[in-house]
Amino acid sequence: MITSGFIKLKHNNNKYIFDYDNVSIIRIDDKVEKFLNLMQKYEWEELENKSSMYMTKQEYRKLIESMKSMGFLREAEFEGKQHYDSSNKISSITLMLIQGCNLACKYCFGDEGRYNHTGFMDSDTAKQSIDFLIENTNSDKLNIIFFGGEPLLRFDLIKEIVNYCKIKESTNKLKFYFSMTTNGTLLNKEVNEFIIENKINTMISIDGDLNDNSDRVYQNGNQAYNDIIENTLYLRNKGLLSARATITPRNLDMVRVFEHLNTLNFKNIPISAADNSLGTLEYKIYIDENINLINQFKDYIKNGEIDKAKKVKILFRALKQIHFSKKQNYPCGAAFNSVAIDIDGNIYPCHRFVSYDHYNIGNVYSNCMQTSNFIKKIFNDNSKLTECSSCFAKHFCRCGCPYENYENTGILNRPSSRQCYLNKVIFMKLLYLYIDLSDSEIEALFE
Repeated sequence: MITSGFIKLKHNNNKYIFDYDNVSIIRIDDKVEKFLNLMQKYEWEELENKSSMYMTKQEYRKLIESMKSMGFLREAEFEGKQHYDSSNKISSITLMLIQGCNLACKYCFGDEGRYNHTGFMDSDTAKQSIDFLIENTNSDKLNIIFFGGEPLLRFDLIKEIVNYCKIKESTNKLKFYFSMTTNGTLLNKEVNEFIIENKINTMISIDGDLNDNSDRVYQNGNQAYNDIIENTLYLRNKGLLSARATITPRNLDMVRVFEHLNTLNFKNIPISAADNSLGTLEYKIYIDENINLINQFKDYIKNGEIDKAKKVKILFRALKQIHFSKKQNYPCGAAFNSVAIDIDGNIYPCHRFVSYDHYNIGNVYSNCMQTSNFIKKIFNDNSKLTECSSCFAKHFCRCGCPYENYENTGILNRPSSRQCYLNKVIFMKLLYLYIDLSDSEIEALFE
């Protein structure tokens, strides 16, 4: 018999373990703590005898059965490497409608939206991509993501794609869902009405206030912030627009960034860093600012501002994962259940890999896609950090974003040491935050 991996936690004179294999927090008493200490010292055959000093045989057997029922204790032969379902099929595609942009954001990882290429997707390639998704899925709920560059430069094509998907829905018993990431500069009455009519889940990129967005400029160098604020007003007032903030050395105060975007009535506000823009000193500040954001997140909950807390997406999602004991072995959907398709119909694991020809995994015209090599690299234990399998944050980190790993370490499933440290800091803080929640707060968060 073996136990799950676990760490011990103490809070307000109470003792807990976090079972990180099953993503479960368990409150324990002194007897259980002593038993766990014995388990780390003695062979299984000796445990019952060693435990007899402070528990009866009946208590011992009840404890063992309880551990088994929780999955904390299991037969050793069931332990093994993680595996992926090779029969898994995609249910989502990101369409790179145009590899080009009307902005020239200085930190853009996509070469100002070009991804080492220029041009736009034509109608035939777009329709072929939809057909490819239908032929390569086992789901009846399909997601189309409009992306670029700036996808609204191809608004006519977006309208054509949505209409084509409606035709396919009527003949294939499918349901299509749409989402879009845009810079917000091209939103207008016609676009807004189309978004609302077709329930397109829309997110804009914006990094805080005017000063925070000084790197977000048009091709001629003029700032875009005021246009973005004006053009997004209608959707913001209806609570239909999310905002994704990118952290750079210019806007490291994440609480201030969140508070500003919240005053603008954005629906959700995910925040993440442009990792390659942060030097060593700036990254240390970034870690501290993450801690400040977690403390502010906790204050929102304690003050009953639940809706506001839920907008801090990365923290709320992780807290939800803890509450529902959700194990996540995949780092993201890239090549597992989603792919990106460039302007020529070439297929990539996700939109961030479109710049790299060696990560081209197929083409929609040949109806050919090979995801297994990419996925095998994600699960390759020989290239992972050796401590990943025994890390308490492994289901939170999931070895990190494959693209960021590749950029930072050259290996898809090996995060940088500083990213690894940050994930541990964040997740440990969230474990203690969750333990500190009252029953009413838990109910309000997860009802």
